Amino acid sequence: APYEYLEAVEGYSIGYAELNQYYRTPGPITNFNDNLDKQEYTVSFPESMEVIKVERTSSYLGYEKNDRIGQANFDRDYLNVDFQKYFVDQQKEKGKKKKEDEVIEIASANTKYDDPEKEDRKKKRTELFETDVKGEFDLDRYENFELIKDGRYGDSALLQYNERFTLKKLLSKAGRNYVFEVGKLVGGQIKLEQTELTTRQSDIWLPFARTIENNITINIPAGYTVDGLQDLKFSVDNESGSFVADSKVENDKLIISAKKLYKKNFDKKEMWPNYVAFLEAAYKFSQAKIVLRKK
Repeated sequence: APYEYLEAVEGYSIGYAELNQYYRTPGPITNFNDNLDKQEYTVSFPESMEVIKVERTSSYLGYEKNDRIGQANFDRDYLNVDFQKYFVDQQKEKGKKKKEDEVIEIASANTKYDDPEKEDRKKKRTELFETDVKGEFDLDRYENFELIKDGRYGDSALLQYNERFTLKKLLSKAGRNYVFEVGKLVGGQIKLEQTELTTRQSDIWLPFARTIENNITINIPAGYTVDGLQDLKFSVDNESGSFVADSKVENDKLIISAKKLYKKNFDKKEMWPNYVAFLEAAYKFSQAKIVLRKK
C-alpha cells in the first residue's frame, strides 16, 4: 500500500551496479487522477414515499483505497483465486513437464481452498459496510453488498463494489409536494467558519491530490415534476482545485453530476482564496434541496 505521508519526502536512491552508487532524491508525487473516490447513485421512491431506495456503486483508486480495500475483501474470496493460480495451476504445469503423454489428475480436494469461516466473514463484511452507511446517512435498511473489483495488484487497480439500502429523513412532505435533500448524497462537505473565509495563518498541507466524483440518477416518481435545479449548478475552477456540478432531466430521470478536485498536496497560504472558492461551492451544493411537485 502507498503511504501518502512519504509524498515528495527526500530520501536516498541506492544502486548496486557499482560501489557507492547512491544519490538524494525526492519521493514521487501523485496527481488528482491517481487518487479517485467515485460514487454512482441510482435513487427511486416507493409508492409510500416514506423512504428513498438507493443503489450505489463505489469506485476507488490510489490512496483512496487504503481505508476500504481490507474491509471490501474481508470475505477473503481472493484466496481461492490465489490458490488456483499459485498452487493448482503450478501443480498441473509440473505434471505436464514430468509426463507429457499422460493426463495428470489433481485430487479434487486440492483444487479448492478450504475456507469454513467464509460465510461468517461475508456477514461481518456486510455489517462493517452497514456501519459505514449509518455514519453517512439516516439508514432505514441495509440490503446488499457485492464486490465487483477487488482492487489488488497496485495503486491503479480499481476497487469497486455495489450496495443497496434505503434511507430516512432525506424526504419530507410539504402539502401535496415533497422536499428532497438531494445535496446530502454527496456526503459531508467542509463548512468554513466566518473567520476562515478571510484569513489563513499557515500554509495549506493536504494529504494528497485527489478527485471526488458523484453521479446521481433519480427516477422521478410518476405524477411529479422537479423544481430547484438552479441550486445544483456550480462551476468553480482554479489552479488549486475545482468544484463543478450540473443537472438535467431526461426521460423521467433527474441526472446530477458533481466533481471536486484537490489539484495539489501543498499550497502557500496566499492561495487560500482559491480553496475558499471551491470549498464554499461544494458546501452550498451539499445543502441544496429539490422539490418533487405534484402535477
